[in-house]
This record gives sequence, structure tokens and C-alpha cells, in this order.
Amino acid sequence: MSKDTLKALTLIEILIALTIFSIIAVSLYSTFSSGILAWKKSEDVNRLY
Repeated sequence: MSKDTLKALTLIEILIALTIFSIIAVSLYSTFSSGILAWKKSEDVNRLY
């Protein structure tokens, strides 16, 4: 490759980055969702007493 070639991301690199981002986003959403659900359940239990 020479100095004149343009640096660009290939489709594979973009797909890999998107896959990694998606995995991280889904795991963060799952963790956040579980935390909210646990918080709501504890609020319901506290209201009973």
C-alpha cells in the first residue's frame, strides 16, 4: 500500500464494531431493567409494612 491510499473502514470492520456495540448495549439495558424491577419490588414490599 502506498501513502496515497485512503484510510477507510471496511464493511466487516463496521459490522464487527456494530456487533460489539450491540452486545454492550443489550447487556447494559438488561442490567438496568433488572435493577429497576428489583427496586419496584422492594418498594411494594416496603409499602406493606
